[in-house]
Amino acid sequence: MTLLQYSQTLFLKDLQSLDFIYPHSIDIDLELRPYVYETTPFFGGSGWQNMESDLSKINDEHKKYFCICLFTMTSADQNMYSHFRSNYEFFYNKVKYPKFGIVSFGYAFEKPCYLLTRPTEVDFESIPELEIKDFIHHQFTISFNFLRDITPKQFFTAMINDIHFNCESEIFKKILNCIKSEL
Repeated sequence: MTLLQYSQTLFLKDLQSLDFIYPHSIDIDLELRPYVYETTPFFGGSGWQNMESDLSKINDEHKKYFCICLFTMTSADQNMYSHFRSNYEFFYNKVKYPKFGIVSFGYAFEKPCYLLTRPTEVDFESIPELEIKDFIHHQFTISFNFLRDITPKQFFTAMINDIHFNCESEIFKKILNCIKSEL
């Protein structure tokens, strides 16, 4: 199975295996942080403290793909909200992605890089760059469905230029190179 095949067949099923937590109604401030409701699922915890639990239900062979799909999903959601907020409602209503972050006394979002750097036992290096390239190409292709009047080039350029998107890992560098090759 390739990364692209996994993303199209098993990722959503594996995503539903996470133990989601939900914000309390008292903590929700739709003026300060719109699009977070009592029904908005969060996963991960601080610094992805729930990583072992989150990954425990994922087939060992698929963990590397699962983490990359989580990273892509989380990065896309945070990028749209941060850089294209006027289009976020359209995007949110299409995807309704769970949020990577913390629910405690309020809620906060986590840096997507934890999804690639925390799982030290996951063998990202075994993924051929061609698989990543195919997966990223597919993300560019389907992004028209979610971006409304933003071009994929605008969307991904904003993403790679955001300081919070960057991280220090070899798999991130491969993903970044593949994104840049699509631009």
